[in-house]
Parts: sequence; C-alpha cells; structure tokens
Amino acid sequence: MARLERLSDAVLVHGTDTDPAELREFLHVTGVPVGDGPLPDGVLPGIRRSQGSRLTGEARPCLDAIRDTGVPVLVASGGHTAALERICDALASALGGERGVLPGAGHFVAAAPGFTERLERFMHASAARSPSPSR
Repeated sequence: MARLERLSDAVLVHGTDTDPAELREFLHVTGVPVGDGPLPDGVLPGIRRSQGSRLTGEARPCLDAIRDTGVPVLVASGGHTAALERICDALASALGGERGVLPGAGHFVAAAPGFTERLERFMHASAARSPSPSR
C-alpha cells in the first residue's frame, strides 16, 4: 500500500513529468492498458486533470460520521488491482454501503460497461428506501 501511495502522490505532484517508469507503473496499477510505446491518447488529459489534487495520504474522512448520516453509499471499483479492491471492500464495510465491481475501464470505473445502469439501480433503490422529506 505504501508503494501505491508513493506512486499516486508522484503523479499528483508531477503529472506527466513523473518519472516515466513510475508513471507507467502507476497507470498499470490503476488499470490503464499501457505497453512500452506511447501512452494512449485519452490518458494524458486525465493525468493533467489530476495534477495538483490533494495527496492520497491527506484524505482522512470521518467514516463513522458519514455512515451515521444514513446517506446511501455505493463504492465502485474496476476489479483490476487487489490492493485497490481491498481498500474499496473496507470502505464499503465501514460505511455500511453497497459494493460494485465493474471491470473494463480500470480506475476510470464510471466509464466501465454497466456502470451507469448499476448506479441507476442503486439510486432508485436508495430513493425507495428513503423517507419522503416532510414539508
């Protein structure tokens, strides 16, 4: 996990200027199909968007407070890296949330086949369980 955090932080700080070997390792871990050649066209904009974001180790959400609000939670991942799957499993458990594994888009799980349908089912089920707001 420490290696994953270090790689993530390097990409968040340095973006496309990250050491090329570390950048490729990070992309591989996050499920981006990279080989030895040039990076796929769609990858660079994502790296640039993430550069300057909060470092992974700085995220310290109060999971108990989130769980206790009763807000429905869906933790979705791409099923591409065991370490990330363990993190998502633990997060869903701590939040009392639902867990979805949607392979096909790596770390960009919202682009995975079936994600939109899974999210829609979750939202409809959550709305059906929630009491109507009183006026």
